[in-house]
Amino acid sequence: MISTINHKSFLILLMSVLINCQEKKQASQPNTLSKKDISSHSTKSTVDIDKVKSIPVGFGDRYDRLPMLNFQETSEAEFNLLKSKEDFLIKHPVESKNGSFTLATDHKIFRLKEENATTIGNRDGESWYEYLGFYPSLNRYAVASNSVNESLGFSELELISKTDGKIYTIVSPGDDRVENPVPSPQAKYLAYYYNQVYDENNSFIGIIEINPDQKLFEYRSFTTEKFNVHQIAWSGDDVLFIKTSSDGGKSFKYYKSKIQNR
Repeated sequence: MISTINHKSFLILLMSVLINCQEKKQASQPNTLSKKDISSHSTKSTVDIDKVKSIPVGFGDRYDRLPMLNFQETSEAEFNLLKSKEDFLIKHPVESKNGSFTLATDHKIFRLKEENATTIGNRDGESWYEYLGFYPSLNRYAVASNSVNESLGFSELELISKTDGKIYTIVSPGDDRVENPVPSPQAKYLAYYYNQVYDENNSFIGIIEINPDQKLFEYRSFTTEKFNVHQIAWSGDDVLFIKTSSDGGKSFKYYKSKIQNR
């Protein structure tokens, strides 16, 4: 009898440990997307994203009224010590249908027109979207909004909140979109850069602040005509590092700047 009771007690204890481990594993997982999240056929209403007004952020005149970043040269060794976060933007496959793909938020589904491959070379007046990925730390989708007007191509990067569906457009200093923003470790800031297409060694760096209400604001910036930016990385939420080149990538220099508090 004692042996039977001990055996049952052991099984109960083992099951409790397994359940506890599973709960801890689920609690430790960051925001992720399932296929159902990205393209949902639930009872949520579907809205064409072109009919939703976005909030622009990243205006040059607003940055001009704020303190500038102050970069100081540093070593390649110090830059390489930073942990590379290759997974800050995860690109899941999206389901497309009838020339569009959908992105599901908590309250609605956005429908976005895809690129029409049959009209390449004759796209005046056309517009379409490209899915760039999902930021788990921000709980936001990233898409490129593309258009052609008078044979000139234009693009902007948009961030779509999965929580409330708000859309922010990061204003580009040029015709093309900015590079994919890199969030700071605690998701307090977004850093991005843009290298001018027609002006060699002419670059812009922008820092966007994410406040506790998840609203985005211009915070700091930097403009130079001495190099192009090739990579940016964070050291905590306080210091931004950049990898640069002034000879087309043949050699590199490294700089860092503190992110000053207001």
